[in-house]
Amino acid sequence: NHENQISKIQFYNEFLLTASNFIFPLITFSYVSRVLGASGTGKVSFAISVVSYFTMVAALGVPTYGFVGSQSKRRSGKTNRTTQEILIIHFIYDGNSFIVYIMAILFVPRFQSDRTLFLVVGYQFLLDPLGVNWLYQGLEQYGYICKTFN
Repeated sequence: NHENQISKIQFYNEFLLTASNFIFPLITFSYVSRVLGASGTGKVSFAISVVSYFTMVAALGVPTYGFVGSQSKRRSGKTNRTTQEILIIHFIYDGNSFIVYIMAILFVPRFQSDRTLFLVVGYQFLLDPLGVNWLYQGLEQYGYICKTFN
């Protein structure tokens, strides 16, 4: 009975995740494209790419350190502490990068014209450190990562 319940949960998890990853963009892209138009879609894509560069700089080395740290600490049983330390480091780097990002919005003329858009897209700074694929790689739980992206 317990195994049946686990397989049901896994099926629903995989089905819902896969279906939502396929259907949600299919529905929203056409609506967003129609509402924003070509120039609006381009502005949003530009803002997302700028935020991606800032978050990429904030994450430099963190996934590698996390992978190596979680792999070595797994053997010694100190995975929780290592994970907490890496998350704290990532939040600090992300916070510093966010400060530079806000300064860019305030002082770069190209960013000032779409200030609200850049602030809204900046939510990615909050979500980026929560991506802990490096932890699952270090723990060698590749099945979880594959389920996340499929």
